[in-house]
Amino acid sequence: MLKFRWQRILLGICLALVILFGVITTALNYKKDQIVKELVQELNADFVGQISLKDVQISPFSNFPYISIDLKDVKIFQDKNTAKAPILDLKDLYFGFDLWTILSGKYNIKLIKLKDGYMHIVQDVNGDFNIAKALATKSETKVSSEALHLDLQRIEIQNVGIDKLNEQNKIRIGIKINKAQSKLKLNDSLTLFALDSKFLLTVVKDKDTTIIKNKRFNIDTKLKYSNVTQILNVEPSEIRLEDALFKMQGNMDFDNDMFLDLKFEGAKPNFDLFIAFAPKELVPALKKYDNQGKVYFDCRIKGKSTNGYNPKIDANFGCSEAYFSNKINNKKLDKLQFKG
Repeated sequence: MLKFRWQRILLGICLALVILFGVITTALNYKKDQIVKELVQELNADFVGQISLKDVQISPFSNFPYISIDLKDVKIFQDKNTAKAPILDLKDLYFGFDLWTILSGKYNIKLIKLKDGYMHIVQDVNGDFNIAKALATKSETKVSSEALHLDLQRIEIQNVGIDKLNEQNKIRIGIKINKAQSKLKLNDSLTLFALDSKFLLTVVKDKDTTIIKNKRFNIDTKLKYSNVTQILNVEPSEIRLEDALFKMQGNMDFDNDMFLDLKFEGAKPNFDLFIAFAPKELVPALKKYDNQGKVYFDCRIKGKSTNGYNPKIDANFGCSEAYFSNKINNKKLDKLQFKG
């Protein structure tokens, strides 16, 4: 009898939660069009650029435990001429809310998720970005009380390509983000966030590809940004480039022409470090060889990096006291020792 009573209590609690979840989802679905329409209208009235979207849907389980508003086919244009190619084009842009803030009558955004799309970023000779120009405001924006407000705890990116061109040095960076997730903690003076991301990176200079061409990266790091000093501190972190593992730490000073002070280092008893930087056509040949010895890489990047400045890069890599042997015919090559 007692067991049956507890089962009824648990069933009642579950049923109450399901009903509560349904009521909140229905209420959010009822207000979503009004909330988003008001927000987009107010922003477009004040932004230099233009925001457009095709549809708005409720996604209660896509980003659980958050209930999400899913903006479909979101585009941001650099100006009011929507005949031009957009700067940003996303199939889905999610705004996530938790249940308790909705119950209190607030619509605080806890999650932003970008999915399936691209961004085309151009930095002009003055160091200004096209996306910043598009989102520049003509006056102080006054958003209605019913509109969305930011209280971010997570940012996620899935299957998004970023093409960034610097018109001054003619360097184009292409990033294909498979998956990236950042957790945030905010206060008046500090922003703390952890980043875990996987992406493909290509760097092109003067229309010629560099050694970084469709290279697989996996970054796991924790960052701390001071709103007072505008300095971003990078805690000891891991970067995986192809099959090579590197350590990274340092800082970036945004208020001083993006002054960089970063250190990278890596060491492995095989060819992974060399293969990581090698052109893809050489990788099969390099993988035929084993080596005995320490392959190392050390790099220091220091100096201003924007507004016409380029930081100093000191890199040192090589293989010390190494023997190389061919995996196929088991022939041992001469002893090699070199530095780069």
